[in-house]
Amino acid sequence: ASRLAQENGVGILPCVRDDTKGLLSTKGLMSRRLIIRVLPSISAEEVAATQPKELAKRVEEITREALSELRASQPKKR
Repeated sequence: ASRLAQENGVGILPCVRDDTKGLLSTKGLMSRRLIIRVLPSISAEEVAATQPKELAKRVEEITREALSELRASQPKKR
């Protein structure tokens, strides 16, 4: 994603999703709750000024942290 964003002069909009286990079955979509969090964007200027590997690492860190926070804020399943 980082290289594509750089090549096209656009920013990155990181997103995380949770509770996808069991969302799909052999019979199709199941009725389950899916949580998606859209994170703050990384500007096109910042994308252009950062090396692709460093940018990919940063996006991964941001999304891992957000997913951890998202899971911590959810009620425990029984």
